[in-house]
Amino acid sequence: MKDLEKRVLEKIEGSHMRPRGRWRFLWKNRLFQIIYFIAIISGGLATSLIIYLMVNNDWDLYQQITDNLFNFIILTLPYFWLILLLLLVLWGYYSFKNTDAGYRYQPLKILLFSLALSALLGLIFFKFGLTENIEDRLAGSAVYQNLNLTRALAWHHPEKGILTGRLIKIENDYSFILETPDKKDWRVEIEKTGPTIAREHLRLNNQLKVVGYITGANIFRANEIRIINNSKKIYQKQ
Repeated sequence: MKDLEKRVLEKIEGSHMRPRGRWRFLWKNRLFQIIYFIAIISGGLATSLIIYLMVNNDWDLYQQITDNLFNFIILTLPYFWLILLLLLVLWGYYSFKNTDAGYRYQPLKILLFSLALSALLGLIFFKFGLTENIEDRLAGSAVYQNLNLTRALAWHHPEKGILTGRLIKIENDYSFILETPDKKDWRVEIEKTGPTIAREHLRLNNQLKVVGYITGANIFRANEIRIINNSKKIYQKQ
């Protein structure tokens, strides 16, 4: 035993090792606690956006995309937010594992607890309407639109009666131009004898979903117009 103690002391002296102050461990622990808190809050926001997008997924139109409900779900899942949630949960796990309490819990329990906490916060954020404001702010961003391109393309089927895209020009009270996810410009027209669309709903860069039919080369007649990821109808043919 004395030989072992001697070898350890010699190694410490040879390595010029010095004891670290207690404050370093306290600050390290507090830092990882803060990082864990940020990861869980961010995970809650991601969860709330997943809930919001799936609730407002225009389920009544799924048969115009595919005959199979399961395929519709797979096509329209918000993969960007799901992947981000997974990364945030893993980030939270790493942070918690580096706190002074991290060693007490099994990795699976930490992961499940982090996921459950993010889900609970997501439900709270969704319940109090925070999510809609976030989605509205992100919807006009070109970066966000590119990240959600796969989901947008899943909805874009003019030959099946659904046209989606970004509003780039308002021609008059009865027609406007959409830039679709495949980078084509379509003129959308509504009945001149029917109601017009309130201008507050026709803002440039708004993401719209139009239900109707093709009447010519890149011309689409609208029976119904909705705001994407909101399900709010801003026009209904009478």
